[in-house]
Amino acid sequence: TDSLVELRDINKSFGAHQVLRGVDFVIHTGEFLTLLGPSGCGKTTILNVLAGLDTATEGHAFMDGREIAGPSLERGVVFQSH
Repeated sequence: TDSLVELRDINKSFGAHQVLRGVDFVIHTGEFLTLLGPSGCGKTTILNVLAGLDTATEGHAFMDGREIAGPSLERGVVFQSH
């Protein structure tokens, strides 16, 4: 497969507050993805899981076919505010 990034059934909770439920998507090599939504909808949480800065409560995140298991020099995040 030519998938660059894949999220499978990602769930994330902070205490009793579930912020992501059943998030699934695949980004193929050469594709461009934009996450849009109101403040608090989970965009940053998804990016933190993809960057390896946070872990999902349930589900799996992959990059280049390897499960994301923490921060890596292969991925980077540019923060909105420093």
